Amino acid sequence: MKTTTFCAALFTVFTITLALAVAACVPLYSLDNAPCPCGNGYECCGDENICVPTGQCMVCPPVAEMPAELLPQTICNCSEWLPMCVGATWTYQQFDDPSGVRMPDKTVTIVDYRDPGDGHYGKSGYHAFSLCRASSDKMKMAWLTSEWPDHSDRWQLELWYGEKKKLSSSHYYVPYKLRFDEARAATGTTWHEQYEHYQWQADDSNAVRAAVDATWSVVHWPDQIFSPRRGPWDSLVRRYSGLEVRCHHRIGTEENQPNAEVNDFCFAQGVGKIYEFTPNEQEEYLVSFHVPGCY
Repeated sequence: MKTTTFCAALFTVFTITLALAVAACVPLYSLDNAPCPCGNGYECCGDENICVPTGQCMVCPPVAEMPAELLPQTICNCSEWLPMCVGATWTYQQFDDPSGVRMPDKTVTIVDYRDPGDGHYGKSGYHAFSLCRASSDKMKMAWLTSEWPDHSDRWQLELWYGEKKKLSSSHYYVPYKLRFDEARAATGTTWHEQYEHYQWQADDSNAVRAAVDATWSVVHWPDQIFSPRRGPWDSLVRRYSGLEVRCHHRIGTEENQPNAEVNDFCFAQGVGKIYEFTPNEQEEYLVSFHVPGCY
C-alpha cells in the first residue's frame, strides 16, 4: 500500500514537472490583431475592432471645449461645401484599389480650433482646425485653415504617429496645400496650384523638400466621376440627389516622384466630403456624419 501511494505521488510530481517543461518550450498565444473581445492585457481598438496590448491603441484626443470667444467655431456654416467646426465628424467606408477588398472604416473628427504652435515654416501665429483620424497602429493629426472671402480650405501640416504613439513623420505645406476651393463651381473650370512639401522622418535631422504642381478641374456630378463603384455608389447618388454637390479632379506632380497622384473629390453642401477616389490606393464613401448646426 505504501509502495502504491509513493509511486502515485512520484507519478504526480513527474507529470507536473513535465507539464511545466512543456509550457516553458511553448510560447504564449498572442492576441495581437485578433478580433475583439480581448483577453487580459489587451484592449479593443478603433473601427478595426481588433485587440492590441493595453495602452497601445491609437486614440484621438477628446473634442476640446472652446472658450467663449471661440464658441462660433462649434457651429458649422451650412452654406459651405466643406463645413468646418469643432465636433464635426465623418465616417467613410473604404475599399482598396485595385483589389476592391473592403478596408476598415475611417472616421475623421475635428477635435480643436487653435494655434498649431509649430515653429517650422511659419506654422504658428494663427488659428486652424485640428482634424484627427486613428486606427490600431497609426494616427494622423492635420491642421486645416478655412479662408474667407477666398472660399478655400487649405492643409497646413500633418503629423503622423506610429508604434507606441511616437511621432513617425511630419509634413509641412508651404504656403499651403489646397483641400477644396468653393469659389470654383463651373464645370470645366481648370486652374493650377503650386506649393512646397517638406517631409521630416522621426529619425531624420533634415527635411526632404519637394516642389509640387497640381492641376485642378471642376467635373460634373455624378456622370463625370471616374469611379470603380465597388461600394454603395447608387445609394450615394440617390442620397445626395437633392443637395448641391461639387466635384474636383486633381492631378498632383511631386518633384522626384515617378508617378502623379490623381484624386477625385466630391462635396455636398452642408455635409462635407461624400466621395473620394485615388487610383491604386483607395475609394471612400461617406456612410455617416455629424455636422453641428446642419445635420
